[in-house]
Amino acid sequence: MSRADETPSAPSSRLAALLVFALACTPAPSPPPALPPPAPSAHEPSVGTADTPVLPSPPTAVACGTDGWTTYAHDAARTSASGSCLHTPLARTWTFDPPSRGGRDAQVAHAIVDGDVVYAQGTLGDSPALWKLEARTGVASWSFDSRADIPHRMWPTLAPRTVLMVDDGIFVVDLETGKNRGRELDVWGESLTDGTRLFVMNTWQADGLGPYVAALDLDGHALWRRDLLKHGRGYRPPDVGGVALAEGLLVHASNQAQRGARVAVFDVATSQKRWRVETTTPESSPSVATGAEPRILMLERGLGTKVDRLVARSLRTGDVAWSEEMPGARGPAPVIAGGLVIVHGERGIAALDVATGQRRWSSPLARTTATPSQSATTMAVALGSGVLAVCAGAQVHVLSLEDGREVWSGDPVPGAKAVDSPVIAGGALYVVADGAVVRLAGEGQ
Repeated sequence: MSRADETPSAPSSRLAALLVFALACTPAPSPPPALPPPAPSAHEPSVGTADTPVLPSPPTAVACGTDGWTTYAHDAARTSASGSCLHTPLARTWTFDPPSRGGRDAQVAHAIVDGDVVYAQGTLGDSPALWKLEARTGVASWSFDSRADIPHRMWPTLAPRTVLMVDDGIFVVDLETGKNRGRELDVWGESLTDGTRLFVMNTWQADGLGPYVAALDLDGHALWRRDLLKHGRGYRPPDVGGVALAEGLLVHASNQAQRGARVAVFDVATSQKRWRVETTTPESSPSVATGAEPRILMLERGLGTKVDRLVARSLRTGDVAWSEEMPGARGPAPVIAGGLVIVHGERGIAALDVATGQRRWSSPLARTTATPSQSATTMAVALGSGVLAVCAGAQVHVLSLEDGREVWSGDPVPGAKAVDSPVIAGGALYVVADGAVVRLAGEGQ
């Protein structure tokens, strides 16, 4: 008989009891300590399920998170960082090119993702429009035609029961039916939600009110408006500035050139103004790095100066912590991830330490978007796998978040002229290529 076939003798009952006692008393090996999630503010909503909207909130640095990308720059703090993973190489799984209707051409400008649903905002002819898609297949279940006529190609925001569009009006679109529940014309700008209210900014005056920032209830009715400016009809300011939300404070960066450039912070519950700076001109949308000393990160240009700077300000006081010259990077909100603030400009990508402003790494990969705009984003972070997705020209590049080295690049749509608006959710990367939504994913995603 071989040793593999030998049958050991049964232990005595006393020995068996001792073995059971020892096993019961031996502690299980402890898992490695997890990174502590950021402390939520009183106004920060919790993450929902596939049947409940995933509300914008700053991401937690956990492996392969399931958070959605449900507003401009991912969350209310505008970090552009998802907890999801993104594994390369990437391959195209589907393309949604919206069909024309009644002789009106259709295009997608941006898309947001919540679980198994994609909401794509764009235009149908000259009217802002919205499509609801199935995330795995790209098949549309409904479309919404605003019938407005001056699109500025803004990003939508997912809120309870609603997809909010602020593009030539405030449109509160029902998630299930695609029907509009409320409407206010002649409003253009960024939007976000804290789960109980909607926040919008107006950047342009046509036939309606001048530029402002406002809080609305979930049906689109105004709760308060602040920073209202009275301009002449038709004056169109630079397409930069924006809003961000953290710790119950709403940041409003308004670039109205000589008519009212400012950065202001408001208490979202009371609308009380905490502070305002009027000696600088916002040149990008703001983002907020939360923590013990929360900071606003934004491209600014001081009065009398000719060069843009990346500026870190205290969220609570507006005091400048540090600034760094950063030409050619105006437009989108800086990316906030892994203790870094990352900007993409005509000279490449720069990653700086949020606390000190010290440069940690750089990449020569230049931004190629034709017109600087806060809505024309080019970067998205997957915290779960520690990578940064970058759109440049017609290509997608994936860089290491740690040191900026390139780990993969490819053409999502061969022959495309422009690729932008990257969004990461559910292990997939969504981009907009020449007016169509394209889903890219690694094997098995």
